[in-house]
Amino acid sequence: MEPDEKEVGRPAATPHRTQPDHYNTSFADASRAAQGQWQWILNSMGIHLPTENRHAPCPGCGGKDRFRWELNDDGGIFWICSQGDGDTIHGDGFDLVQHCLNVSARDSLDLVTRALGMDNGTNVVLHPRHPKAAKRVTVNPARVSAACHHVWNEAKPADGHPYLELKKLDPLGLRRSSRWFRKDPNPAIAKPRPLNGDWLLIQRLEMHGLGLQVVNLQAISSDGRIKLPFPYSTTKGQFGFAGLGMPCDKHPRRGKKNLVCITEGFATGASLVMAGICEPAVIAFTASNLPSVGVLVRRAYPDARIVFAADHDEAGLKFAHQAAAESGGRVIAPDVEGEDWSDVYLRGGEMFCE
Repeated sequence: MEPDEKEVGRPAATPHRTQPDHYNTSFADASRAAQGQWQWILNSMGIHLPTENRHAPCPGCGGKDRFRWELNDDGGIFWICSQGDGDTIHGDGFDLVQHCLNVSARDSLDLVTRALGMDNGTNVVLHPRHPKAAKRVTVNPARVSAACHHVWNEAKPADGHPYLELKKLDPLGLRRSSRWFRKDPNPAIAKPRPLNGDWLLIQRLEMHGLGLQVVNLQAISSDGRIKLPFPYSTTKGQFGFAGLGMPCDKHPRRGKKNLVCITEGFATGASLVMAGICEPAVIAFTASNLPSVGVLVRRAYPDARIVFAADHDEAGLKFAHQAAAESGGRVIAPDVEGEDWSDVYLRGGEMFCE
């Protein structure tokens, strides 16, 4: 995410009206009133949600399987969309209104309060949505890094974490924490808020000179449905490892010298490690980040054989082939559409050989 930009998932609307100085209803009030009612509220605006917890076309930007949503325990909704390029955005009901209708944060409040009969007395003019109109705000990278180091140091070893058991993976040096962070529900406040749960933590790294520096964390929920970096943070060009050692080093248990496998997600990379294909695997975290990570790996290991172990979906294949063209690697994806190599590993299918 770029500095001095608005928050993820909050498309910038063309200025079309003067905002009044006073609103009768706050975001917190509207959020409480909307608890358990988000489906019909969104439906009243022409935003039709697909089946809960199923990958489906996004009601805002289309595609095939880029969108998923679920109800929270407090009656709100949480949604994720890859935007077709793996550059994931997520948020609550207000964010979804902005994403689908290309309106400002305040206009999303107006639309929701109007649907609830809590009219703020303002008129909202809708504009055709542009998928790339989203702008973002960020938190100072030094603060992000400090917060992530604090969480990591307090976290426990990840042995027995439900997500690892679900994917049949070893801990591979990861940790687990009872808390993580998400965006503040008020878009005017760029302040991370605690998000309780049983979170699996993966270190996100950047290249600094000839060395690596931990600058962020990726948190995965116990069921694997939510995967979040630190909110408001820059993530482009960051990567992680699944496994021990460094790429191109011959590991005594697994791996082949000079082979570097780059994957979109942690479970995919860890599955390659468990299957003895490589160790470690390099994790790009999103499909759109594969080209950037591929270039970094090629610069660090000019003679390496680079394989992009791609997900067999729209974004995965597109960006894996782009990455292979830019860094001189090759793409290997599962035969079954919609699968990744973690799925192949779990069903005991044949893994690729290099």
